[in-house]
Amino acid sequence: MPKNPHQPQPCDHHPHRNKRHHGNASEAKPQKFLLFHTRVSQWLLFNCATRLYVLLCLTMKRSHKPIPMKLLQESLVLDESLPTCLRWKTRPASHFQDDRRFRQANSRCAGKPAGTIAYSAKEKRHLGSIYFGGKEYSLSRIVFALANGYDPGSKDVDHIDGDRGNNNPSNLRAITHAQNCMNRNHNRNPSSGVSGVYWLESSRRWIANIKANGKPIYLGCFKEKEDAITARREAEVKYHGEYALSVSRVGP
Repeated sequence: MPKNPHQPQPCDHHPHRNKRHHGNASEAKPQKFLLFHTRVSQWLLFNCATRLYVLLCLTMKRSHKPIPMKLLQESLVLDESLPTCLRWKTRPASHFQDDRRFRQANSRCAGKPAGTIAYSAKEKRHLGSIYFGGKEYSLSRIVFALANGYDPGSKDVDHIDGDRGNNNPSNLRAITHAQNCMNRNHNRNPSSGVSGVYWLESSRRWIANIKANGKPIYLGCFKEKEDAITARREAEVKYHGEYALSVSRVGP
């Protein structure tokens, strides 16, 4: 049949089709760029926030709750035969709001062990605590304050033998947080079992290093693990002194 000249014929070069086709292609590029730009911005924001958080944690001063020494000395007495090394005293009536609470508390607690020591599976260590005066305190800080007659304040109370369950006054000392970090044993490298000693696969050697005054110090690479551990132990004594892990703690 002859074609009707008034009827539009299908054409591959239809102007409206071409306009829609080119329009979709031109719109896809800005959308992809916008998506890429959004993801990059999110990554940069997360990275900056993480760095800022770490910086705040490093620069923020550690704070401990102040210990009311008068209340402490009127409430507790040292007893090294107990695991917590603390025993309740008969407390005066001024510690309580009324006579009923005064009688109940002393009849229930006077002369009995004070504080608790529990093993934390989450932190994998023993944690001691005691509650008095309406607040909870670290057991080691209370024992130290009672034995020495003063609040350690901003300093950490270190367990010399590394056993947090041993709160004997002779095993406690007040040191700075930096000194306390020198003899912590939780940063053991899994490849060697010793902090600051690790295996470098690319060189097939044992690497030893140490941190002193906030700066890392390279101690060398060794064929034998024992030589690397020896170098690390000698550096601990040199840079950490009496707070060295090999000096104050038992074990590797």
